[in-house]
Amino acid sequence: MNSDYRDREGGGLINPSFSTTTRLAITQPLLRSAWEQYNLAPLRQARFAEGQSRQRFRRDVQQKVLDVHRAYWELVFTRRDLEVKRESLALAERLLEINRVKVRTGVFAPIEIAAAESGVANRVTDVLVAENAVEEASDRLRRLILPFELASDWQTEIATVDVADDRAFEVPDVDRCLDVALAERPDLTELRLGLESAALAVAAADSDTLPKLDLTGSAQWTGLATDADDSITDSFGRRGAETWNVGLVLEVPLGNQTARGRAAQRRLERDRAVLEYRDRSISTAEEVRAAFRKVELSRRTIASRRRAEELKRQELENEQVKLENKVSTNFQVLSVQEDLALRQSELIRARVDYRIAIAELAFAMGSTPDVLKWPLATR
Repeated sequence: MNSDYRDREGGGLINPSFSTTTRLAITQPLLRSAWEQYNLAPLRQARFAEGQSRQRFRRDVQQKVLDVHRAYWELVFTRRDLEVKRESLALAERLLEINRVKVRTGVFAPIEIAAAESGVANRVTDVLVAENAVEEASDRLRRLILPFELASDWQTEIATVDVADDRAFEVPDVDRCLDVALAERPDLTELRLGLESAALAVAAADSDTLPKLDLTGSAQWTGLATDADDSITDSFGRRGAETWNVGLVLEVPLGNQTARGRAAQRRLERDRAVLEYRDRSISTAEEVRAAFRKVELSRRTIASRRRAEELKRQELENEQVKLENKVSTNFQVLSVQEDLALRQSELIRARVDYRIAIAELAFAMGSTPDVLKWPLATR
């Protein structure tokens, strides 16, 4: 709306005069830059970018949860392994005391004490190494879960309330695990959002290569009066002048190489996104299958490790009986004791590896927190 005021010194039809012109113009692109998809593309791409950021955050959270799982179960292992080492030390010390009594009574030769003392010394070293491993595992877990606003956080004691045992989880079959991974993994969801954004970019770039054809329309109202308000009122009444225009505007660029090059670039970016999504889907399937096999292997390993520990314990009892009957030696008994401690540690390791494998499978599926919802299998 434009209002023009004039004061004619020489006089005129209307003096002074207010001329008010109101003009409304509408342009609707029909080819280039046309319709809703093109004009809302930047908004939709911004939403896709926001969604991708949220998926990256989800993946970071899941990775942190997995790291905490691993650190927790490593702490469980080191503490249980320390218990095994201390039990082995106690057995060696008990054997040393028995040997000292038998040497004093003349049953054993004094050389037997040296072998028993050597066994005790070795196990003391094992206990010291295991204690250090517990402290290192505790520090790793503290670093992951504590804020460290105070230096005293390093002295925070962490209780391992859940222990590794022979219980098994009801894990979905591998096909179900793959379906969940393809649907829920944040990195795949991020790539899918990127594919949609790339498709929008291609559509917008293709639109820019088209000729420009716009439907235009305009309407103009003009009023003349000695007063500004009257000139506005008259422009829309009988005294006003009214003009209408409707037309098409065609613009055909010569060559249009810039737009065509941009469209070709957007297609290459879309094709690259498609290949990246395909490659990530294949690698996801490989990761899930490998994690599933690891769970199955860990579950079966527990049974074999438990059987090996039971047999070695029976062997130790037999060797102790043989030693009482002078058929065996201290060296053989200590060797079997050491093997028993190793079998016990391997059993604990297998149980912990199973719990870690469960968490890794859930992470590969893209649903790490849901691992806690899997029910325990009935025996």
